[in-house]
Amino acid sequence: MLLLVCACGRVGFDPSGAHSGDAAAADGPGDGAADAAPGDALPADLVAYFPLDGTFDDVVGGPAGTCTPPQCPVAQVAGHLGAAMRFDGTDDCVSIPDLGQFDVPQLTIAIWANEDSPLVVDECQVSKRVDGTGGPLDSWQLETSGTPTEEALTIDHSANGNDQIVANNVITAGVWQHIVATFDGFNERLYVDGALVDMGGNSAALRYGTFPVLIGCDDNGTLQEHYQGMLDELRVYKRALTEAEIQ
Repeated sequence: MLLLVCACGRVGFDPSGAHSGDAAAADGPGDGAADAAPGDALPADLVAYFPLDGTFDDVVGGPAGTCTPPQCPVAQVAGHLGAAMRFDGTDDCVSIPDLGQFDVPQLTIAIWANEDSPLVVDECQVSKRVDGTGGPLDSWQLETSGTPTEEALTIDHSANGNDQIVANNVITAGVWQHIVATFDGFNERLYVDGALVDMGGNSAALRYGTFPVLIGCDDNGTLQEHYQGMLDELRVYKRALTEAEIQ
């Protein structure tokens, strides 16, 4: 199936379509073969979908993202699927209001990322802040961390500090990579290009606040860890996709 993008950047869907559309179909490889198309219903477990194809619109119908010029990424560069957005690594950041749609007990975060060369540490693809006893923490965050080729999922179950799972030698400059994190209520998992690269166990509930989801930066009291490169196809689900669905 083909993903059709209209001139305004929105993707057309018919929620009354006969095809039910499952999670695997909705988060396919981005080659046009498994992405939702007109006539497909959005999967019920997809809570936010930002194609980043020239607008900050949420196809699911939630609030659009915003940015303050000149802290806005360049829209409509060539993406993994259609168009994407380029972040400058200095101050670009997109903010998505949290009206409760992101506060889910289980989740999947999926994004396509293409980081500029040279790779550097602490570049955030997407994040959501929550406050703890010692200051800002992360409900969840995807970032390069530790070494330039390392990808990390930071996730919070306790006001006393974050969990973090990491994988080294998984990030490559100048290529599109599919980065996915899941939490199923018991285990945190991190995938890069369909491969499980690290996991950890924690059955405590995720913690949330009212802070927005941020694309291309992290909120540590000030906006930091700005991403330099291109980002495309951000999707958040209210359940943990299986490894087979991610692949």
